Amino acid sequence: MTPTLNVDLLIIGGGVSGLWLLNRARREGYNAILIEGSQLGSGQTVHGQGFILGQPVIGPISPNDPGLKLLAQMPERWRRHLAGAVDDVDLSQAATLAERTYSWTLDSKKPGGFGIGKLFRRKSSVREATGTPVGETTELPASLRHEGFRGELRLIEGLVVDNRSVVAALAAPVMPYVFQNRGPAVKARDGAFNLRADGREPVVIKARKIVFTAGIGVTVLGCVPLHVWRQHMVMVRGAHLPDDLYVNAIDRDGQRRFNLTSHRDNEGRAVWYVGGALADVGSQFEPAQQIAACRKELAEQLPWVDLREAQFSTVRVDRAAARQRAGVAVLPVVREMGDAITAWPASLSTIPLLVDQVMDMLGSGGVRPEPGSLELLDDWPRPDVADDPWDQDGREWL
Repeated sequence: MTPTLNVDLLIIGGGVSGLWLLNRARREGYNAILIEGSQLGSGQTVHGQGFILGQPVIGPISPNDPGLKLLAQMPERWRRHLAGAVDDVDLSQAATLAERTYSWTLDSKKPGGFGIGKLFRRKSSVREATGTPVGETTELPASLRHEGFRGELRLIEGLVVDNRSVVAALAAPVMPYVFQNRGPAVKARDGAFNLRADGREPVVIKARKIVFTAGIGVTVLGCVPLHVWRQHMVMVRGAHLPDDLYVNAIDRDGQRRFNLTSHRDNEGRAVWYVGGALADVGSQFEPAQQIAACRKELAEQLPWVDLREAQFSTVRVDRAAARQRAGVAVLPVVREMGDAITAWPASLSTIPLLVDQVMDMLGSGGVRPEPGSLELLDDWPRPDVADDPWDQDGREWL
């Protein structure tokens, strides 16, 4: 007979959402486990740029939207977790890349704008530049204090975190409850899951409640309607690149252009990670074409930065946003169907709110913590934390 393990809570998906939920659930006494079919953070998480913002990046904006008030609180909530000041989830071992983020209104315009943002915006809801204008002060990033700088820079409430370090910090205290599965988790007709690993007998997992936090994978459930699209992100590395840029660039009409964050690879080289609308449109391009488009955009906006010796590479990433009647959700979308909960965070910023909702749903649904043993899985394989895209083996740089 196949061995069977009974748990209170089974979490499917080892990104930030799943790991954050596992930390909360274990701390509140639930016999909770998480299974991951690849590496921790291997989906959208490590391929994200790490922005924690108090406002939506895409989608319609209405000043009267009550969700915006909750969203505005997220940067400060994350800061408390990063400082280790919140008992339930301690992120003091995670790295903060920037305490300031900027909106850059470029002194140029591409006819008609471009990017996935157009699909989500009502005709009447053209995005206006927000934030506090930045003058020629110490607030201006050093790399932008140049006579060639054009456009308007505004300081927006937010910060930038190192996504991989967030995953590692979340995983560390709960690794005894995180297990590798061979491939994606598939729910059987009886509601159980077969946990599989090479060279081992499967273990049947029966859970009182199952929570799907597996990113794009939740589309198969149909509980949360998603708009899924592919981005073609660009990475630029070089020993002499500035490493203080964390900007969301828009044109004069408020259309998204590109997002740029600065990182360091395993050899200490500066890496620019470029996404946003440039990555949306670039999904139709081959890598060489996308690199050429990115190089042209950067040369136009940052002409004083010498990119002649810089190396470029690209990575394709599937992204998704939860659909709502007015566009895309700015707050988490959590749906319950029988013994399963499907949870979609809307953005990295809102993951704490998602976990709040799931925990409230467990309590209101009568799922109370019960003692249980995980002895069956004592020596089961554990997944590693995924590498940042610029540190992944086999990547071609041009």
